[in-house]
Amino acid sequence: MGATRVGSLVCYASGATSITNAYTIGAVSGGSEVGSIVGRWSASGTLNDLYWNSGLTGEALAVGFGSPDLSTVNDLAVAKMKRESSYANWDFPTTWR
Repeated sequence: MGATRVGSLVCYASGATSITNAYTIGAVSGGSEVGSIVGRWSASGTLNDLYWNSGLTGEALAVGFGSPDLSTVNDLAVAKMKRESSYANWDFPTTWR
């Protein structure tokens, strides 16, 4: 059956957890609660400006279980993941030097 609560960034988020400005291309697999970014979301925090490619991760869902606001969570094509302009609100000149 496989593992539960599997995510390429976070397996289980609870409490006031927030995740901002991140991307993943890591493959994920498991039995249940499997998400490209988060396996299980039970947090009161937010997900902001997150990116993944479902073809590379092997998972179409950003979050395997839970209902966070996914309005700034994006499944990008590989070509778009290579473009700085695809990452809204990221501070490349200051943070990514």
